[in-house]
Amino acid sequence: MWPRRVAVSVEVEIGQDGAVVLGRSLLVLIVIVIVIVRQVDLEIDQKVLLLDDRDIDRRGERFVTDEDEAVIPLQDLRDGLAQGVLVIDVLDVPPDPLDELEELIGLPFGLAHDEDVGVDVVVAFVEFVEEHGRQILVRWVGQYTGGGVMVRPAIQVLHIGSAARDIASGDRRGWRLGGGVTYAALTTARLGLRTAALVGVDAEAASARELDLLSDAGVDLRLAELPESPVFHNLETSAGRVQTVVRTGVPLEPVALPASWTDAPGWSLAPVAGEIADDWLASIPGTAIVAVGWQGLLRRLVAGERVERTPPTELGLLRRADLVGVSHHDVDATTQLSELARFLHSGARLLVTQGDRGGLLVTTGPLAADDVLRYLPTRTDGEVDPTGAGDTFLAALLAASIEPDLVASGDPGEYPGGGLGDSRSDRLAAELRFAAAAGSLAVEGVGLAGVPSHEAVVARAARESVQRAVLPSLAVLVGSTDRDDGTRRG
Repeated sequence: MWPRRVAVSVEVEIGQDGAVVLGRSLLVLIVIVIVIVRQVDLEIDQKVLLLDDRDIDRRGERFVTDEDEAVIPLQDLRDGLAQGVLVIDVLDVPPDPLDELEELIGLPFGLAHDEDVGVDVVVAFVEFVEEHGRQILVRWVGQYTGGGVMVRPAIQVLHIGSAARDIASGDRRGWRLGGGVTYAALTTARLGLRTAALVGVDAEAASARELDLLSDAGVDLRLAELPESPVFHNLETSAGRVQTVVRTGVPLEPVALPASWTDAPGWSLAPVAGEIADDWLASIPGTAIVAVGWQGLLRRLVAGERVERTPPTELGLLRRADLVGVSHHDVDATTQLSELARFLHSGARLLVTQGDRGGLLVTTGPLAADDVLRYLPTRTDGEVDPTGAGDTFLAALLAASIEPDLVASGDPGEYPGGGLGDSRSDRLAAELRFAAAAGSLAVEGVGLAGVPSHEAVVARAARESVQRAVLPSLAVLVGSTDRDDGTRRG
């Protein structure tokens, strides 16, 4: 068995078409190279990376399962790297969709003459990810930003969750792609944040055209291909949505992600069927602002049966979250806000959406709900599809926390009827109005098509500034309205 690390010298030459990386193995296997290379035309003194496959236990598979094996994954053409930036002649590459090269002799790379190497080359190497022991294929479908320089701006928000397929008779496929992670990622991208998303998909969802909406909006997207992801049949009624489970899905386990993703200042965990567990906590940096969609953790799913609510339980994800979103349909209307607040850390915010009645934003204290604000409903131009409105609202509120410039300054003069009396509260009120505008726009289109742009949200917020207000509230129940919760209007 080859040792885990073998030194390989690498020379970098800068030509007119980009950087050319040439590898040279220290192992003297020249005769073997000449024998095994049949499909590659070699010239005298040409330098190549020499691969040895004598200890590849699962050659040809799409993942690596032996933790003691050394791996360098080389991204395929879908990563959008400009041709000519990395020209590597490799012998005997395993037929692998991710180009994961097992037992590549030569860890780590060393760059010679690095004073002549542009940042293009460095970025390409940094984006390589090493994975071990995961039976999940993570497939890259996002693209690098265009232009001559390949420096990708730092990711501002990372979304994680499984996509769901909703049965839709009006779609020729018989379903539409949804799930909180798709709405949240598309929302922050269209609002202008540099967005990344890890999305769990089954075989059918992996080729969904809706994923192109995310990529086109600039989302750096990776698909975790699962044997099964959730499928629902939805029926909208006056009492709310009735969902029937077609497929329950499977857990989305943690996988290795690029440091440029995990270092994001914002994390959004959007489970749709309880697929995200506390083992993701180890991946989240302590400084990140974390948002959690609670709905997907409050469901009992059995194939062939209606979705049932389950009572809230203590979870590490909730305790870590700085912003949690839940619908008034997800818990009993008589549930006390303080009962929900006790699952969150002190200072966290709980968003309770109430559909066309607006909603509540609760700031938690050491033991209970410390402060409650009510936001009044935002007028729409006509509801077409309510799916994803809450996810869009929560994502927009997270985006406003990460990137304050998305929202107006919060001067009460800009939003008549919305001043709360101090700059911090006025800022929070402005963020709520911004997010409410995004949620109101989301219902005006079918599925992901309704997710609005930043320009549309700003325009809606300006139009609705007089009608909409954010006011202190004495609400104590999830189902409290502005007529019975003691909201102070003066």
